[in-house]
Amino acid sequence: MSIGEPFAARLSFGFVRVADRCQRRLAASDLLVTLSRKLHGEAAKHAEDAIRAGKPDVLTIDRTGAAANRRTSTGSLDAVPGKHLDEYPPAMFKEGGVSASVRPINPRDNMSAGACIGNACRGLPDGTQVRIRDRGLSMTSTTVNVEVAYGQIAIFTRALQQPFNDWTDRHVAQGFAWRPGSVSFRTIVEAGRHSVEINVTEHVGPISVGAVRAIEVPFEVPADGAIEVGSISDSVPLSLPAGVFLLRCEFLRPSHSGAERVRLVFGMKDASHFAIVRADESLNADGELLMTAPAALG
Repeated sequence: MSIGEPFAARLSFGFVRVADRCQRRLAASDLLVTLSRKLHGEAAKHAEDAIRAGKPDVLTIDRTGAAANRRTSTGSLDAVPGKHLDEYPPAMFKEGGVSASVRPINPRDNMSAGACIGNACRGLPDGTQVRIRDRGLSMTSTTVNVEVAYGQIAIFTRALQQPFNDWTDRHVAQGFAWRPGSVSFRTIVEAGRHSVEINVTEHVGPISVGAVRAIEVPFEVPADGAIEVGSISDSVPLSLPAGVFLLRCEFLRPSHSGAERVRLVFGMKDASHFAIVRADESLNADGELLMTAPAALG
Protein backbone atom coordinates (compact mmCIF):
# COMPACT_ATOMS: atom_id res chain seq x y z
CA MET A 1 0.00 0.00 0.00
CA SER A 2 1.34 3.41 -0.91
CA ILE A 3 2.20 5.79 1.91
CA GLY A 4 -0.67 8.22 2.13
CA GLU A 5 -3.03 5.96 0.15
CA PRO A 6 -6.52 5.68 1.65
CA PHE A 7 -7.15 2.59 3.73
CA ALA A 8 -7.89 -0.18 1.28
CA ALA A 9 -9.13 -3.71 1.66
CA ARG A 10 -7.50 -6.07 -0.81
CA LEU A 11 -9.16 -9.06 -2.42
CA SER A 12 -7.32 -11.55 -4.57
CA PHE A 13 -8.74 -14.28 -6.76
CA GLY A 14 -6.68 -17.46 -6.97
CA PHE A 15 -2.86 -17.36 -6.94
CA VAL A 16 -3.22 -19.83 -4.06
CA ARG A 17 -3.10 -23.55 -3.55
CA VAL A 18 -6.44 -25.19 -4.22
CA ALA A 19 -6.68 -26.26 -0.59
CA ASP A 20 -6.64 -22.65 0.60
CA ARG A 21 -9.83 -21.22 2.07
CA CYS A 22 -11.25 -17.73 2.24
CA GLN A 23 -8.79 -15.91 4.48
CA ARG A 24 -9.13 -12.67 6.37
CA ARG A 25 -6.08 -10.79 7.59
CA LEU A 26 -6.55 -7.47 9.35
CA ALA A 27 -3.68 -5.21 10.37
CA ALA A 28 -3.51 -1.50 11.09
CA SER A 29 -3.68 -0.53 7.45
CA ASP A 30 -4.20 -3.71 5.43
CA LEU A 31 -6.93 -6.30 4.86
CA LEU A 32 -6.17 -9.24 2.62
CA VAL A 33 -8.92 -11.53 1.39
CA THR A 34 -8.30 -14.44 -0.97
CA LEU A 35 -11.06 -15.99 -3.06
CA SER A 36 -9.96 -19.26 -4.63
CA ARG A 37 -11.16 -20.05 -8.16
CA LYS A 38 -11.47 -23.63 -6.92
CA LEU A 39 -13.95 -22.60 -4.22
CA HIS A 40 -15.77 -19.72 -5.95
CA GLY A 41 -15.24 -20.83 -9.55
CA GLU A 42 -17.67 -18.99 -11.83
CA ALA A 43 -17.86 -15.92 -9.57
CA ALA A 44 -14.07 -15.55 -9.47
CA LYS A 45 -13.86 -16.13 -13.22
CA HIS A 46 -16.53 -13.47 -13.86
CA ALA A 47 -14.61 -10.93 -11.78
CA GLU A 48 -11.39 -11.78 -13.60
CA ASP A 49 -13.00 -11.44 -17.03
CA ALA A 50 -14.72 -8.18 -16.11
CA ILE A 51 -11.51 -6.58 -14.84
CA ARG A 52 -9.62 -7.66 -17.93
CA ALA A 53 -12.40 -6.09 -20.02
CA GLY A 54 -11.87 -2.75 -18.29
CA LYS A 55 -14.07 -2.83 -15.19
CA PRO A 56 -12.39 -1.22 -12.17
CA ASP A 57 -10.46 -3.24 -9.64
CA VAL A 58 -10.60 -0.48 -7.03
CA LEU A 59 -14.12 -0.30 -5.60
CA THR A 60 -15.79 1.83 -2.95
CA ILE A 61 -18.17 0.36 -0.37
CA ASP A 62 -21.64 1.93 -0.68
CA ARG A 63 -24.17 -0.24 1.13
CA THR A 64 -26.88 2.44 0.97
CA GLY A 65 -26.79 2.34 -2.83
CA ALA A 66 -26.81 -1.46 -3.14
CA ALA A 67 -30.53 -1.91 -3.79
CA ALA A 68 -30.62 0.81 -6.44
CA ASN A 69 -27.50 -0.58 -8.11
CA ARG A 70 -29.00 -4.06 -8.22
CA ARG A 71 -32.23 -2.80 -9.77
CA THR A 72 -30.25 -0.87 -12.37
CA SER A 73 -27.97 -3.75 -13.35
CA THR A 74 -30.37 -6.71 -13.21
CA GLY A 75 -33.91 -5.35 -12.86
CA SER A 76 -34.72 -5.49 -16.57
CA LEU A 77 -33.15 -8.91 -17.15
CA ASP A 78 -35.03 -12.19 -17.22
CA ALA A 79 -34.20 -14.84 -14.64
CA VAL A 80 -32.16 -17.78 -15.91
CA PRO A 81 -33.42 -21.13 -14.56
CA GLY A 82 -30.91 -22.74 -12.22
CA LYS A 83 -28.60 -19.71 -12.25
CA HIS A 84 -27.94 -16.55 -10.25
CA LEU A 85 -27.32 -13.24 -12.00
CA ASP A 86 -23.88 -12.26 -10.79
CA GLU A 87 -22.77 -8.63 -11.00
CA TYR A 88 -19.28 -7.21 -11.24
CA PRO A 89 -18.67 -4.75 -9.71
CA PRO A 90 -21.04 -6.05 -7.02
CA ALA A 91 -24.06 -3.93 -6.13
CA MET A 92 -22.68 -3.03 -2.68
CA PHE A 93 -19.96 -0.93 -4.31
CA LYS A 94 -20.44 2.55 -5.74
CA GLU A 95 -18.96 1.45 -9.06
CA GLY A 96 -21.72 -1.15 -9.55
CA GLY A 97 -25.10 -0.55 -11.11
CA VAL A 98 -25.41 0.80 -14.63
CA SER A 99 -21.85 -0.09 -15.65
CA ALA A 100 -21.77 -3.56 -14.07
CA SER A 101 -21.12 -6.73 -16.02
CA VAL A 102 -23.90 -9.28 -15.40
CA ARG A 103 -23.49 -13.01 -15.97
CA PRO A 104 -25.64 -16.03 -15.04
CA ILE A 105 -23.51 -18.33 -12.89
CA ASN A 106 -23.72 -21.29 -10.54
CA PRO A 107 -25.72 -20.26 -7.43
CA ARG A 108 -23.24 -21.93 -5.08
CA ASP A 109 -20.32 -19.96 -6.52
CA ASN A 110 -22.28 -16.71 -6.31
CA MET A 111 -23.45 -17.26 -2.75
CA SER A 112 -20.09 -18.46 -1.47
CA ALA A 113 -18.12 -15.61 -3.06
CA GLY A 114 -20.67 -13.07 -1.83
CA ALA A 115 -20.44 -14.43 1.70
CA CYS A 116 -16.65 -14.25 1.63
CA ILE A 117 -16.68 -10.64 0.40
CA GLY A 118 -19.32 -9.82 3.01
CA ASN A 119 -17.14 -11.22 5.78
CA ALA A 120 -14.15 -9.26 4.51
CA CYS A 121 -16.04 -5.97 4.39
CA ARG A 122 -17.95 -6.45 7.63
CA GLY A 123 -17.34 -3.49 9.94
CA LEU A 124 -15.74 -1.35 7.25
CA PRO A 125 -17.55 1.96 6.75
CA ASP A 126 -19.06 3.16 3.50
CA GLY A 127 -16.41 4.96 1.52
CA THR A 128 -13.72 2.36 2.23
CA GLN A 129 -11.83 1.47 -0.92
CA VAL A 130 -11.47 -2.19 -1.84
CA ARG A 131 -8.86 -3.40 -4.29
CA ILE A 132 -9.82 -6.59 -6.09
CA ARG A 133 -6.99 -8.68 -7.48
CA ASP A 134 -8.15 -10.97 -10.26
CA ARG A 135 -5.96 -14.02 -10.26
CA GLY A 136 -6.82 -17.41 -11.65
CA LEU A 137 -5.60 -20.80 -10.57
CA SER A 138 -2.09 -21.34 -9.21
CA MET A 139 -0.61 -21.30 -12.75
CA THR A 140 -1.53 -17.77 -13.71
CA SER A 141 -0.46 -14.17 -13.94
CA THR A 142 -1.50 -10.74 -12.80
CA THR A 143 -0.22 -7.19 -13.25
CA VAL A 144 0.19 -4.55 -10.57
CA ASN A 145 1.48 -0.98 -10.60
CA VAL A 146 4.36 -0.03 -8.30
CA GLU A 147 5.79 3.42 -7.70
CA VAL A 148 9.53 2.81 -7.78
CA ALA A 149 11.84 4.95 -5.64
CA TYR A 150 15.60 4.92 -5.05
CA GLY A 151 16.27 2.79 -8.12
CA GLN A 152 15.04 -0.55 -6.80
CA ILE A 153 12.12 -2.96 -6.82
CA ALA A 154 11.90 -5.60 -4.11
CA ILE A 155 10.20 -8.94 -3.51
CA PHE A 156 10.07 -10.03 0.11
CA THR A 157 8.16 -12.10 2.64
CA ARG A 158 5.65 -9.98 4.51
CA ALA A 159 6.88 -11.13 7.92
CA LEU A 160 10.26 -9.41 7.51
CA GLN A 161 10.53 -6.39 9.79
CA GLN A 162 13.30 -4.85 7.66
CA PRO A 163 12.58 -6.09 4.14
CA PHE A 164 14.92 -3.85 2.12
CA ASN A 165 18.54 -4.85 1.52
CA ASP A 166 21.72 -2.83 1.76
CA TRP A 167 23.68 -2.16 -1.44
CA THR A 168 27.42 -2.22 -2.06
CA ASP A 169 29.15 -1.25 -5.29
CA ARG A 170 29.26 -4.93 -6.25
CA HIS A 171 25.52 -5.28 -5.72
CA VAL A 172 24.88 -2.24 -7.89
CA ALA A 173 27.16 -3.60 -10.64
CA GLN A 174 25.42 -7.00 -10.71
CA GLY A 175 21.93 -5.52 -10.45
CA PHE A 176 20.57 -7.25 -7.35
CA ALA A 177 20.99 -7.61 -3.59
CA TRP A 178 19.75 -10.89 -2.08
CA ARG A 179 19.24 -12.55 1.27
CA PRO A 180 16.81 -15.27 2.34
CA GLY A 181 13.27 -13.93 2.11
CA SER A 182 14.19 -10.72 0.28
CA VAL A 183 15.65 -9.68 -3.05
CA SER A 184 16.01 -6.18 -4.44
CA PHE A 185 16.59 -5.60 -8.14
CA ARG A 186 18.20 -2.45 -9.50
CA THR A 187 15.77 -0.75 -11.87
CA ILE A 188 16.77 0.77 -15.19
CA VAL A 189 15.20 4.13 -14.32
CA GLU A 190 15.62 5.54 -10.84
CA ALA A 191 12.01 6.40 -10.04
CA GLY A 192 8.46 6.40 -11.36
CA ARG A 193 5.47 4.17 -11.99
CA HIS A 194 6.30 0.65 -13.15
CA SER A 195 3.88 -1.94 -14.51
CA VAL A 196 4.87 -5.26 -12.92
CA GLU A 197 3.60 -8.50 -14.46
CA ILE A 198 3.75 -11.44 -12.03
CA ASN A 199 3.62 -15.04 -13.25
CA VAL A 200 3.53 -18.32 -11.34
CA THR A 201 4.25 -21.33 -13.53
CA GLU A 202 6.06 -24.68 -13.58
CA HIS A 203 9.12 -23.37 -15.44
CA VAL A 204 10.36 -19.84 -16.09
CA GLY A 205 10.74 -20.64 -19.81
CA PRO A 206 12.46 -18.51 -22.44
CA ILE A 207 13.32 -14.88 -21.81
CA SER A 208 10.59 -12.52 -22.96
CA VAL A 209 10.84 -10.76 -26.28
CA GLY A 210 11.82 -7.20 -25.45
CA ALA A 211 13.71 -8.03 -22.26
CA VAL A 212 16.81 -5.85 -21.93
CA ARG A 213 17.88 -7.26 -18.56
CA ALA A 214 17.14 -10.60 -16.88
CA ILE A 215 18.36 -11.88 -13.51
CA GLU A 216 17.54 -15.18 -11.77
CA VAL A 217 17.72 -15.89 -8.02
CA PRO A 218 16.22 -18.42 -5.60
CA PHE A 219 13.16 -17.29 -3.66
CA GLU A 220 11.30 -19.15 -0.92
CA VAL A 221 7.65 -18.31 -0.33
CA PRO A 222 6.75 -18.99 3.34
CA ALA A 223 4.09 -21.41 4.53
CA ASP A 224 1.43 -18.68 4.76
CA GLY A 225 2.14 -17.61 1.14
CA ALA A 226 2.35 -13.94 2.14
CA ILE A 227 4.81 -11.87 0.13
CA GLU A 228 4.99 -8.29 -1.14
CA VAL A 229 6.23 -6.72 -4.35
CA GLY A 230 7.13 -3.07 -4.22
CA SER A 231 9.64 -0.33 -3.62
CA ILE A 232 10.55 1.99 -0.77
CA SER A 233 7.24 3.85 -0.48
CA ASP A 234 4.83 1.51 -2.28
CA SER A 235 4.15 -2.22 -2.11
CA VAL A 236 1.45 -4.68 -3.10
CA PRO A 237 0.62 -7.77 -0.97
CA LEU A 238 0.30 -11.07 -2.80
CA SER A 239 -0.54 -14.66 -1.88
CA LEU A 240 1.52 -17.36 -3.65
CA PRO A 241 1.88 -21.11 -3.17
CA ALA A 242 4.46 -21.94 -0.51
CA GLY A 243 7.75 -23.40 -1.67
CA VAL A 244 11.15 -22.70 -3.19
CA PHE A 245 11.06 -21.04 -6.61
CA LEU A 246 13.45 -19.86 -9.24
CA LEU A 247 12.58 -16.17 -9.56
CA ARG A 248 13.43 -14.37 -12.76
CA CYS A 249 13.20 -10.59 -12.96
CA GLU A 250 13.04 -9.19 -16.49
CA PHE A 251 13.18 -5.51 -17.31
CA LEU A 252 11.38 -4.95 -20.62
CA ARG A 253 11.48 -2.17 -23.12
CA PRO A 254 8.98 0.56 -22.21
CA SER A 255 5.47 0.29 -23.62
CA HIS A 256 4.28 2.45 -26.52
CA SER A 257 2.99 4.92 -23.93
CA GLY A 258 6.43 5.09 -22.32
CA ALA A 259 5.49 3.12 -19.18
CA GLU A 260 8.30 1.15 -17.55
CA ARG A 261 7.67 -2.60 -17.50
CA VAL A 262 8.94 -5.41 -15.29
CA ARG A 263 8.13 -9.13 -15.53
CA LEU A 264 8.54 -11.44 -12.53
CA VAL A 265 8.34 -15.18 -13.15
CA PHE A 266 8.21 -17.71 -10.28
CA GLY A 267 9.21 -21.16 -11.58
CA MET A 268 7.92 -23.93 -9.35
CA LYS A 269 9.99 -26.80 -10.77
CA ASP A 270 13.21 -25.09 -11.83
CA ALA A 271 16.46 -25.65 -9.97
CA SER A 272 17.38 -22.64 -7.87
CA HIS A 273 20.50 -20.67 -8.82
CA PHE A 274 21.91 -17.18 -9.20
CA ALA A 275 22.54 -15.88 -12.71
CA ILE A 276 22.62 -12.75 -14.81
CA VAL A 277 20.84 -14.19 -17.83
CA ARG A 278 20.88 -11.00 -19.88
CA ALA A 279 22.91 -7.89 -19.07
CA ASP A 280 22.40 -4.42 -20.47
CA GLU A 281 25.27 -1.95 -20.72
CA SER A 282 24.81 -0.64 -17.17
CA LEU A 283 25.47 -4.05 -15.56
CA ASN A 284 28.82 -5.71 -15.03
CA ALA A 285 28.42 -9.48 -15.19
CA ASP A 286 32.15 -10.25 -14.86
CA GLY A 287 33.47 -12.15 -11.86
CA GLU A 288 31.65 -13.99 -9.10
CA LEU A 289 28.24 -12.83 -8.01
CA LEU A 290 27.77 -11.51 -4.50
CA MET A 291 25.03 -13.76 -3.21
CA THR A 292 24.29 -12.24 0.17
CA ALA A 293 23.31 -8.82 1.50
CA PRO A 294 22.41 -7.52 4.95
CA ALA A 295 19.29 -5.58 5.76
CA ALA A 296 19.73 -1.86 5.27
CA LEU A 297 20.16 -0.28 8.71
CA GLY A 298 21.00 3.18 9.98
